[in-house]
Amino acid sequence: QVGLQSPSPPASRPLRARHSMIPRAAKRGDGWGKEQRTSAGRRIVADLGLKGSEVTLREEPWAAVLAVGELGQRCDWSFAAADGDGGGAELLRCPATGLRFVSTKNRQQAKAEYLACEVRACEAMPSGRRFSDLPASLRLAARAMWRGVCDQGTDGPIPWLGLEDHWHSLSESRRGEFMGMGELCAGVVRRGLGEGAVHPPDALGAARLLAVIAVNAICITNEEFREIGLGLYLHASAFNHSEEPNCSQSFDGRDLVVRARTAVKKGEELTITYAELAESSRFRRAHLRVQYLFDPLEPGAGGMPAAGAVARRDGRLEEVLGRGAQGWEPLASGLAWSPEAGFVPAQGSGSAVASDTVLSWATELHELWREASHSGDDGRKLLAARKIWETACLGDAQGAKWQLGVGHALRLHVARAGMDLAIEAQSWAEAAAWARAVCKSEAEVYPNPWAVPACSLARLAKLELYLGNFEAACAAGTRALQTFGALGIDGSMGQEVRQMLAQAGAEGHGRTQAMAEQRRQNKAAAVAELADRPPEGRQDAVGIDFGMLD
Repeated sequence: QVGLQSPSPPASRPLRARHSMIPRAAKRGDGWGKEQRTSAGRRIVADLGLKGSEVTLREEPWAAVLAVGELGQRCDWSFAAADGDGGGAELLRCPATGLRFVSTKNRQQAKAEYLACEVRACEAMPSGRRFSDLPASLRLAARAMWRGVCDQGTDGPIPWLGLEDHWHSLSESRRGEFMGMGELCAGVVRRGLGEGAVHPPDALGAARLLAVIAVNAICITNEEFREIGLGLYLHASAFNHSEEPNCSQSFDGRDLVVRARTAVKKGEELTITYAELAESSRFRRAHLRVQYLFDPLEPGAGGMPAAGAVARRDGRLEEVLGRGAQGWEPLASGLAWSPEAGFVPAQGSGSAVASDTVLSWATELHELWREASHSGDDGRKLLAARKIWETACLGDAQGAKWQLGVGHALRLHVARAGMDLAIEAQSWAEAAAWARAVCKSEAEVYPNPWAVPACSLARLAKLELYLGNFEAACAAGTRALQTFGALGIDGSMGQEVRQMLAQAGAEGHGRTQAMAEQRRQNKAAAVAELADRPPEGRQDAVGIDFGMLD
């Protein structure tokens, strides 16, 4: 190993597992696992039995970068936002890079790992180009290399060498892409290191690191599970993928926290998911084959025990209903959907393929949404969402023959977009209606407990509270807190939900008291009216049902 240069492996280097274990350095829960080697590769198993919500790993990234849209909005070191989402202070700006920091301490921490090199690289960038314009993976690779030099020198060990890059399984064209990016990355890193670097990185070493990042980097999300950055976590890369993961991941700033999602027995493998579960498995498997070079449901891949759960989830994500004699009934074959591919007949349907008429109807829905989405006009997108909903989701449209099932992928996608667009337009009643639809669909397709539906319930609770629907706000907020509690998540979103519940309870109690007082006054007025009547025109007040007056 020559510093940050490529390790020059033998041509017949044996393939390793998707992930390799880097021995202990991160903060871990008592039951974090140990590495095991099997014929199928490496895996992590629990040392002890775990309860749901127990922390199995807490790790700072070796390197991390903000997404382009978050630059200037968050601290580049802690990922805290300036608006109070973890930070709250006015961000300090670095003139040379444009990066911002919550505090001088954060800026010094960044300087010790990458900022000094990044300043030099920015100053040496060609005219009209900025470091922040580079792809996130390339910026991440540069920071990883700079930290390697700052921590260990150019002749030190390569921290990410134990992580799989699948280099010898890649096609020539894919390796060529990495080499092209590697040359650019190596040049940026050399400019950042300056003229005194003893062993500057070469293009192959940078390309191999970019290949490592492609299969090991983790998207960093905020508390609402929206992507805000990309990080390289040396220990967390040991977790393998499962279609029914027993662990879930969240972030505290840029620190990764992995918790047991359900109870885990001693010796059981600890797994996470690498892909979105709320999409048909055919699209998820295709993504995993391209990005990670494995199919979780192939024989020998270890995913077959989850095949039943995957089939049930696919059934909900692909369900199409037809109007029959008994009302709306599921068609024999559903339709899978993704934003890129559109509608395709469900897999495994044999002769029961969706008719051309149904497929044509569904394709019109997809084209309507695709054209509106690409227009960049939020108003047009919201109109398209309403039309799709009225046509294919309400079930009472005049002359409708088909509709999308409650958990269908397009239905969920449109409901999420409709909610976001209505919130942007400050159309709160419509936003709440969309949020109810989102929560209903997500309950159909995600495993329980899962953080994404909990976040949607929290948003729904906030909208219901704003509209004065206190009972509905309490119901949604309580369900959100229950899921957060089951997953061990207790950040600012959980605190906000508790505050909303307290407010909804107080407002609801006040409304109940006001209604009770109004009923009392109504009854008192009725009794007074009876008392004022002449005896011959007055009924005995005994036995009158005053509830009829409410």
